[in-house]
Amino acid sequence: MFLLKRWAGYTCHDPYFPANMRDWLYADSPTPIEMWGRNAPATTVSKADVLFVSHDLSWSGAPLILFQIAKWCKEAGFFVTAMSPKNGPLREKFREAGIPLVVDPLVVTGHPSFTAFAQEFDCVIASTIFGAPVIRAARSADIPHLWWIHEGRVAEHYLSKDSALREALAMADLIVTPDTRSSQVYQPFIDRPVRVLSYGIPDPSAKVQPAPRSETKPIEFLLLGTIENRKGQQLLLEALRKLSDDVLQKTRFRIVGRAHDPAITEEIKRAGQKSSYLSYEDGVSPDAALALIRDTDVMLCASWDETGPLILMEALALGKPILSSNVGAVAEHLSPEAEGLFFSPGDADALARGIVRMALEPELRDRLSRNARRSYEKYFSFENFAENFVTLLMEAISSRKERRATDKARAA
Repeated sequence: MFLLKRWAGYTCHDPYFPANMRDWLYADSPTPIEMWGRNAPATTVSKADVLFVSHDLSWSGAPLILFQIAKWCKEAGFFVTAMSPKNGPLREKFREAGIPLVVDPLVVTGHPSFTAFAQEFDCVIASTIFGAPVIRAARSADIPHLWWIHEGRVAEHYLSKDSALREALAMADLIVTPDTRSSQVYQPFIDRPVRVLSYGIPDPSAKVQPAPRSETKPIEFLLLGTIENRKGQQLLLEALRKLSDDVLQKTRFRIVGRAHDPAITEEIKRAGQKSSYLSYEDGVSPDAALALIRDTDVMLCASWDETGPLILMEALALGKPILSSNVGAVAEHLSPEAEGLFFSPGDADALARGIVRMALEPELRDRLSRNARRSYEKYFSFENFAENFVTLLMEAISSRKERRATDKARAA
């Protein structure tokens, strides 16, 4: 820990021991480890040493929000280190922020090397339902921990089939979910309350400037997210088939997302080729996604299951009207008609009616747009979220210390 805090740049990189030499010398050890860090010889005493464990380093929501809170904690005086079993594009964000990062496939295998490393920290934070091995390792070594689970109803599938996952829930010190509905998925498996903490996001308005809009162009709708069944792209296609030619002439629809499900992706592409009002683009970086949100007129969410979603929070922060299925923290907080337009998951007729209203009722769009920014500041500001997250983090540390003291007193 002493070296990691002060000389992470040297600890993580040896110019005289490159990766190809490691692979040649240690052919019997097929699990490589990669590390990135920055030297900081003037390191001061930290509030606490915290290890964040992400399930991957992709641009998806869970790794992104983990990075954002890890960066905030570092700036607030915590010593932060991140780990992941997989490399990915988010690695560069950690490097830019000066957060030591370890990519090690053994993180999620229960290997004792991870446990030994984690014992150097005051608290371990495991992200997503796939953090179960991290929680088991932390509990076995008596390390304070917090399990930040981002999955909603999709977790029911894993819980029904994986007894080890159910056991990990029961042994976790503190479980946190982003919305009430997802907390109800996990509550039956533990004897302590699942804590609910809605996401907050850094204000994106500083990154993107408002774009002028022509009053004569069609109303643009944006559906942004990974192409998969849960995100509801097929529901939007069904809703579009219900719209009149008059409405379609007044509207344009963009579906943007990483092609996770090839069959759904091909269906979207075929639909786009047959129409002048629908287009598809592959996944984009977070900054490019913000530009797309800035340029759209209405933000769509057709998901069957969400715990946020973060894209709607970004849209609210940029003053965009939202038309969404009523799932996740955004739907829990916002008032229908005043702050957003909502429909039941899977209801293509209701989605189509919402599109018609957004297209033909400019006063509705204006009202939702005026209230959007206020909704972001009231419910989803990053400062409030980060402060509440740190409160839970310190609770996890103190409760484990109190339990140790109680156990020690009983033993005496």
